[in-house]
Amino acid sequence: MVFKLKLCFCIDLKVACFIIGYFLLAVHVILTTVVVYATLSISEGILTSEPEQMKKLMDMMLLGQFAFPFCLSNLKFTIVLLVGLHKNLRVLIRLYLIYAAVTLVVTVVGCFVLEFMLHKELSASLSIAINTLHAFLIYIIRIQWLQLDPNVQKILKQRV
Repeated sequence: MVFKLKLCFCIDLKVACFIIGYFLLAVHVILTTVVVYATLSISEGILTSEPEQMKKLMDMMLLGQFAFPFCLSNLKFTIVLLVGLHKNLRVLIRLYLIYAAVTLVVTVVGCFVLEFMLHKELSASLSIAINTLHAFLIYIIRIQWLQLDPNVQKILKQRV
């Protein structure tokens, strides 16, 4: 008996992975745009003659230096995921899964450091919900990766 895996018993797993991929692509484009816009608009509005304003400017520039490359790498690996899903290439999907798992660990550790070590006001329930959703999306993509035929990997080696 052959059956297809479905997400929530209604959506085909491959279609669900495409929906997840394009949703993540849209989210990462929006986040990258917001990071660039926020960094530029805050840096333009601050006068550098006051020490308090200078500290705020330096904090924003430091945040921009870390957030912008992180957003760009998320964008790049989401495109890698979509190419892997369209071409049914296990290698590219696996590459995305490794990156997503590392990103999830870094995000969880970062939330822990912000919340408990630096005593920043960060909603613990919000960070738990976002990280749980991220883990669930990674799990769905991993199920699709396991469903792909391992022989397709040999085709990629022949093309390169």
